[in-house]
Amino acid sequence: MAEKIQAPSKRDAYLARLREKHPDMEFADDEALYGQAMSDYDDYENQVGLYKKDSEALSEMFSKSPMAAAFLADIHGGKDPFVSLVRNFGMDIENVIDDPAMQEELAAANKEYLARVAKDKELNALYEANMDETLDLLRKWRDERGMTDEQVDALAAKIIDVASDAIVGKITPEALEIFAKAMNYDADVANAGEEGRIAGRNDRITERLRKVEKGDGTMPLNGKPGGTGRQRREKNLFDLAGEAM
Repeated sequence: MAEKIQAPSKRDAYLARLREKHPDMEFADDEALYGQAMSDYDDYENQVGLYKKDSEALSEMFSKSPMAAAFLADIHGGKDPFVSLVRNFGMDIENVIDDPAMQEELAAANKEYLARVAKDKELNALYEANMDETLDLLRKWRDERGMTDEQVDALAAKIIDVASDAIVGKITPEALEIFAKAMNYDADVANAGEEGRIAGRNDRITERLRKVEKGDGTMPLNGKPGGTGRQRREKNLFDLAGEAM
């Protein structure tokens, strides 16, 4: 009889999804688990709010200009934009182009268009060059740490999410946590090293004190019984500490 496979609990399934979405988080306890759940829910509500705001703005614009709405619908449907202009605005568009009073505004608009196209080309070329370097870096990072492609993809996606939020002026609690940990990492490592050095020095002092207390069975050089040799000062705690450093 085949062994029945037990399905994971809802909690375990949710935890697995969270770890897939946030590979840099540990979720060691319920506080971290529910804290991230609240952060994700806040992000979702914020995004829904932005979508709703944009949708309302588009609806208001289309209500005020049905011709513009029809023109955009044609573009979305893959129709020729120039034919759509005539279809929605009539041949008057030709008169506007030939109107001497409009030449200055049209020339400025065309200059703006050409500048935007040139900037787009520049940004696209820069994007392609940077992406080649980024992919090489991600492959190296993956190989050095023994990560899977899925883990690296999730990490890169998280970085892009944080950058995209920052572009629109949004900083999430999760982003603050990530960068706070990154900024404190070197200090934490240095502190840990210093604590280890002090602990090692203390161990050496303690070991020397044990040897002094126990003794080795020989006559102290500064002992009295019959000895007239040169006396040597006993080492105190500060001497021992100095030797251990």
